[in-house]
Amino acid sequence: MDRYQKVKRVLTTRLGTRPGNPTYGTRLYLLRDRRADGEAAVWFAKYAHEDIVRSEPSIEVKEAKLISIYGDQVKGRIVFSDGESLEVEAAL
Repeated sequence: MDRYQKVKRVLTTRLGTRPGNPTYGTRLYLLRDRRADGEAAVWFAKYAHEDIVRSEPSIEVKEAKLISIYGDQVKGRIVFSDGESLEVEAAL
């Protein structure tokens, strides 16, 4: 599995839902019902970065940017340390 698939898997898995690994996944679901404003962007960056690094320590994340929150979907861009990026969408 490449790093893009790993990141997508982390950011589409709700934290605590894996029985054998309760620390795997993301807290992005906490952004449900929020506007995509500056505060939500800060929380997205924090959650995405910390959750990826905790769940997949071999992946180096340079930054995470919120693109939008629409209904129960959050969309963002993950930038890796080598400059490549990935756009990811997750259900909240």
